[in-house]
Amino acid sequence: MTRALEEIGLVADAELVRRVELLVKSDRAVGAKLLVHLGEMHVRRLYAGLGYSSMYSYCRGALGMSDDEA
Repeated sequence: MTRALEEIGLVADAELVRRVELLVKSDRAVGAKLLVHLGEMHVRRLYAGLGYSSMYSYCRGALGMSDDEA
């Protein structure tokens, strides 16, 4: 990770913009998939079998999400 952070300074401006745009699209796609999966876990109440009283507490405890994320 450190090497990647060091190398980012060598990336040309146009390439950096292109990468950021691709990362945002990727982040949105992954976020949508995550929500679908979390929704299915909620429907199946899988959090209960994992020792959590709610999907919220599972997201906070097991996944380390912030209050707003959960």
